[in-house]
Amino acid sequence: MLDFIVLRAEYGVTTDREFARWWDAFDGLLPRSAYQYLIPEQGVRLQAEWLCELLSYGTAPELACALDVEQGSPSAESLLEWLAYVELHTGKTPLVYGSSSFLDALKLPSEFARYPLWLADYRATPIVPRPWDDWTWLQHTSKGTLPGVTGNVDLDWGRRLA
Repeated sequence: MLDFIVLRAEYGVTTDREFARWWDAFDGLLPRSAYQYLIPEQGVRLQAEWLCELLSYGTAPELACALDVEQGSPSAESLLEWLAYVELHTGKTPLVYGSSSFLDALKLPSEFARYPLWLADYRATPIVPRPWDDWTWLQHTSKGTLPGVTGNVDLDWGRRLA
């Protein structure tokens, strides 16, 4: 049973070619969220602007957006800039997505704890990175299936959806 859906909106400043199709397909069926896979070299602020611009064209997300942090060495300051910009323009506090090891390696300061954590961890007992105390959404597998979708999909649990 699906309770919500999270779609990749952009990979850096490139819009995911399937985003509009799936965004429209789930409109009114499930609460939706969009995430942006961050490519630090493309400018973090620019990527936040592109995401907000993309989301302004259609039905607004029912859930908060997320910043997918998986590569490079983005500064804490630049990540906070993305989070603040997206929060201001969507009216929702965005989530930070990443693995325990990657987020821990960034040594993020305590200011990040105010942003919900969307943790990617496939272990039976997830390890929550600093500065968070717990996860809000947990990606627990990358081998899920969804009718109408070819190939594997990531599956998540959500503790709070609003």
